[in-house]
Amino acid sequence: MAALVVARDILEGRAVPLPDPPGRDAYGLPVVIWAPGDPSSRQGAGEAAMRRA
Repeated sequence: MAALVVARDILEGRAVPLPDPPGRDAYGLPVVIWAPGDPSSRQGAGEAAMRRA
């Protein structure tokens, strides 16, 4: 369930990267842990879809 919450927040642009900005590994890939965004900024799925459209 936690992974779904973070995935939704990443999709909606609310997730928080730790560290910020993310570091890079030896291959240039981002090394980051994503945390859920602020719950007070949550909107309904329909509102977020309208915002992206």
